[in-house]
Amino acid sequence: MSKRPVVIGLIRAWNEDIILYEILEKALQKCDHIVIMDNQSTGNVGNIIRRFKGIHQNKVTTVYYDSRKQVHESGERHALYYFGRAVIDEYSGNNKWFYTLDADEILDCTRDELDNTLVDAAKKGLHGLRVKLINFYINREANEVDKIIEDGSFEDMRKYAELRLRERPYLYRHVPGFVWKLNLERFHSCIMWHNNIEDYKNPAIWGTSNLWVKHYGYAVSNQDLDDKCERYREWVRQGDAGHLGDWRTENTKRNIFKDVPELARYDDIKAGRVKYVVSGL
Repeated sequence: MSKRPVVIGLIRAWNEDIILYEILEKALQKCDHIVIMDNQSTGNVGNIIRRFKGIHQNKVTTVYYDSRKQVHESGERHALYYFGRAVIDEYSGNNKWFYTLDADEILDCTRDELDNTLVDAAKKGLHGLRVKLINFYINREANEVDKIIEDGSFEDMRKYAELRLRERPYLYRHVPGFVWKLNLERFHSCIMWHNNIEDYKNPAIWGTSNLWVKHYGYAVSNQDLDDKCERYREWVRQGDAGHLGDWRTENTKRNIFKDVPELARYDDIKAGRVKYVVSGL
């Protein structure tokens, strides 16, 4: 089991123009191959994906998908998994994994750290791993989108994160004879399972890793978050995502400087120099 694991990254993209190229570069550093789904993005996303694929031809598969024909975010993840299966079957080995990220998330580890984690998980017979997901927010220290583009590194410009982490299932082992399933009746489902939706609670199947995922969905700009809110509200108005609750109102736009939880510097959180809370999904 010491052979290096095969890792296929599955990435959903929707209008993350500002950070997308950096996200893809960092993802490919940890994967043998990535599958990128462009979900009817506007703006420059298509050009960014084409440019990235042009540089990394044999390590990138692109998919263009209209989730309005499915169940939005759950439908996207389900379709992306099936495209990923076709890719992962081309690789040999008995320790093969998917990791699933949105295009505003970075898996914060080296490839060696990821490999060691997956080798250990396979030895234990685990089929999936949870990670610690942490939300970053805009702060007054880094509020100029133009400066991010000029300076090059979005990750370096965003340093402040929420003191509440969520354990989320992000890593799935490709096990012969098993097909991962997803709850397509849920708008924002992220839990996949083999036989029972409660499988992720079974410690013999699912484990908790020490890997962290940095989520930047609240950290781009006020306008970007407003656009995302409007997209969700439109889905609710169409009757496709009624269980989202707060998205039913017309007043869910947020001023990020005012409506934020308690924040601390990410380095201090990860090093344990400040207290944080870990919650479930």
